[in-house]
Amino acid sequence: MGEKSGSLEKLLQKVFHYKYIEHTDNGLSRPIIESISEGVIFSPFSKVASMDRLVILRPQVTKLEIAKAIYHAFEMAGRPYDYNFDFSTETTIACSELVYQIYRDSRLFAINHLFGNPFTTPNEIAMHYDEKFNTNKLRLEMILLFDGDNVYDSKSIKGQKIFRQSWKRSFW
Repeated sequence: MGEKSGSLEKLLQKVFHYKYIEHTDNGLSRPIIESISEGVIFSPFSKVASMDRLVILRPQVTKLEIAKAIYHAFEMAGRPYDYNFDFSTETTIACSELVYQIYRDSRLFAINHLFGNPFTTPNEIAMHYDEKFNTNKLRLEMILLFDGDNVYDSKSIKGQKIFRQSWKRSFW
């Protein structure tokens, strides 16, 4: 994208200078870009990690796809929240819509349609994970799960099971 060094960091600094400077804190902690009622915002990881429940899923895609997703997330920062959950536009962005939009071409999870428009929820992403678990069609890896009481890493069979069943309880 024109950055001679090939560095994503330098590209983000150049293109999104004020967003980048304002939301990165000396390299000690990377912010999370999320969509909540205030819109698409940068949040410190410590705030996101203090939720009652948390799952971190790593997309199984190329480094280029990850770089494009991060770049696209920076583009979306500042957009209002999408209370209509209309995934067909990027003018407003809902929580699961952010992940859908930045990884749209990677097809990480199944997309449903509501009134002809693409749509998914966190529960449906968990359901997709459960249905595709141990197949070559699953392109997400669970890195960490906090279920409200315990923390499980990617090697935890119990953590995998808890996450895989979470969509049945409206966990997310």
